[in-house]
Amino acid sequence: MLAVAVIACAAFLTSRPRDDSMSARQLFEDPQTLDVLTSNVISLDQRDRTEWASVRKEVESSAHGVTAQVRQELPHIYDELDEIQLSKRQQVAVLRHLRSVGDPRVRSVGQDIMDAIKETMTEDGDKNVLKRHLVEKLGPRMAEVRQLRDEYYPYHVGGPVDKGAALEASHLDGMRIVKDFDELRLRAVKLTEVRKLDDEVVIPVMTPGSVAVTTPSASFLGSMMTYFKDFVTNFTDTTAQFNPFNDDDAPSSDGTPGKGTNGEADYVNGSNNLAGCFMVAMKESTSDATDCVTEFTGSFSGRTFR
Repeated sequence: MLAVAVIACAAFLTSRPRDDSMSARQLFEDPQTLDVLTSNVISLDQRDRTEWASVRKEVESSAHGVTAQVRQELPHIYDELDEIQLSKRQQVAVLRHLRSVGDPRVRSVGQDIMDAIKETMTEDGDKNVLKRHLVEKLGPRMAEVRQLRDEYYPYHVGGPVDKGAALEASHLDGMRIVKDFDELRLRAVKLTEVRKLDDEVVIPVMTPGSVAVTTPSASFLGSMMTYFKDFVTNFTDTTAQFNPFNDDDAPSSDGTPGKGTNGEADYVNGSNNLAGCFMVAMKESTSDATDCVTEFTGSFSGRTFR
């Protein structure tokens, strides 16, 4: 089955361009992508919209610097991005994903999830305690989460909350952070036991995969460009689990749900990145956790509405 999946993915990624298609590299350098990144920076940095032109110039310069850096340091990835042809629907899906990163509501929901993780750890609780905290924090916000689903995760449909049920702890059993919480908690405890300075416990920060958490950005522009570089360099791996990136799984133009089965399409890829985000939640400040708060929100939406 794995071989079949790899062959199918390769066939998809190298499919013949259609009239409305463009390569992933072209999309990353396209003005519409720069516009999305500009909106994100203005939103996150709470700048006035009158500053659009100046911020746009900063973003364009920084984004070109990112792609130039990838081309110089990772030429094989840069060349691969030229071979990946995206349909119009897939372009929309990628831009929608990037746009969600700058939405304060998405970040707020993700922050609530990270706060629930921290509170559960403080109480030395297990995954059942985590689920209770998640329901307490996000149950009252389900109308808002539904709005986010409609805007950013329209393929999350058919789940219990989507059918009108109130959020319950059991709805979260399949959420990866819940499933792996007890193992991650034990790992974190072991790490803190061996890393101490005097009487102060040092929470180690793990940075596997694309999660960049060790160097807080000097500005929201820097944070956004770090996220953008990670997204560009990990594009193929990310989209392997990115539901609407595959036309077969994406909703049709009239909004009809796709037939995909990936319930956590927007979630952090793999257990290593999950561990990284888990450790980010243990930090006092998570302002540089763009990757994690966004993906946690997508995961929560996937498990409650799908």
